[in-house]
Amino acid sequence: MPMNTSIRSRLLKAAAGLEVTDEFERAIEAIELAGDNVFITGRAGTGKSTLLTLFRAITDKQIAVVAPTGAAAINVGGQTLHSFFRFPPHPPSQFDIRKSDNAELYRSLDALVIDEVSMVRADLMDAIDKFLRINRGKKSRPFGGVQMIMIGDLFQLPPVVKTESEVRHIELYHGTPHFFGSTALQAAGMQTIELKRIYRQQDLAFVEALNAIRSGRVSDGHLALLNSRVEDTFDFGADDPAVLLTPTNRVASRVNGQRLGQISGAHTVFEAQVTEKFGHVPENQRPAPTRLQVKVGAHVMFIRNDRDRRWVNGTMGRIAEIEDDSIRVVITDDDSDGASHWVNMETWEMYEYGVGEEKSELEMEVVGTFTQFPLRLGYAITIHKGQGKTLDHAIVDMGRGAFAPGQTYVALSRVRSLDGLVLTRPISRDDVKVDRDVVAFLEEGIVPSAVQRRLF
Repeated sequence: MPMNTSIRSRLLKAAAGLEVTDEFERAIEAIELAGDNVFITGRAGTGKSTLLTLFRAITDKQIAVVAPTGAAAINVGGQTLHSFFRFPPHPPSQFDIRKSDNAELYRSLDALVIDEVSMVRADLMDAIDKFLRINRGKKSRPFGGVQMIMIGDLFQLPPVVKTESEVRHIELYHGTPHFFGSTALQAAGMQTIELKRIYRQQDLAFVEALNAIRSGRVSDGHLALLNSRVEDTFDFGADDPAVLLTPTNRVASRVNGQRLGQISGAHTVFEAQVTEKFGHVPENQRPAPTRLQVKVGAHVMFIRNDRDRRWVNGTMGRIAEIEDDSIRVVITDDDSDGASHWVNMETWEMYEYGVGEEKSELEMEVVGTFTQFPLRLGYAITIHKGQGKTLDHAIVDMGRGAFAPGQTYVALSRVRSLDGLVLTRPISRDDVKVDRDVVAFLEEGIVPSAVQRRLF
């Protein structure tokens, strides 16, 4: 079926040089023209973030974009889910869901976009449903009639269930902690759209092995291919551009400190400028180091896309000069020509949604800022912080093994090619942790049954 010409023309105008694929066109048309709930998914490197950027640029709908963590909300230019709904930091109970004094905000909403939905629990989705029913005055309609647009990869980071009582609650009411276990979402229905074109990797054998790790159907051949990259005696060279990916902050911080200390000369410290509500964001959820310590010669990683496309999130470089208010960085990625750029501090903004004077249009208000260089030391990062980045060279150290579903897949899928990967030890079947609920849902549409299901 031909695409709606109005949407296509708006897409091409908004793309500004980005490739608009048939997949993107079909997905955005489905979101924009229908009021159906939609789950947009896809493997690492399939362009989910780009799709969201294009949809925001062309939509005629009044939308709010939220994410489950502060870091994810900042990255997507939205608001945290808990802040948007004024939920407490713990899983909301029926006593936490009530009529808001800002109900106009929720009545103005046409669609709610939840990014990184893999981290959103089923009970939180049901809390959103009840909240919207109450505050939109449409108690008989799932989510108060708001279209739910959910984006994420369920094979990556899962939702967190902290206590035994939370485990029992999830088992009793939902059968699975994942968002698709929401009673309200199952009642409302949802279309799943999977993006399949991979932009990050071109090596078909490597892609096949990554897909096997992702789905938990890994063969001896897949493991042999990946483990051909084991170098258990690997050691960083002085100018090695590879990034160590590790499960823990402790190891990443230690490696970065050691490598920086091996460079002669004095270090320079740049303190971030933090205003208003950004001051309440924990250090591990801030977009850049609050205290950036660097030296000439240090390897760094860019952590934000450049407006002029000189670098992207994950580009590697080496510091050549340091001035009072700028840093000259030589790009060291494989496809660079050794170009250097003066890098200035950039400002990240924290947003909250409100309504305009007409009470029908959503507005975004800046409620805090964070100003710092878009850089971090590039010797080591956690696998968690590596999510969303594309690297030419990475050393994957799984330590004592993967401790969460999807962790091994996230680590291995950061690199563009098998040749750019080094493993400090072989990957075993024990490292391939996959949530069977996710496989059953995506492949067969099956949601684990709970002993009992009911709304609050």
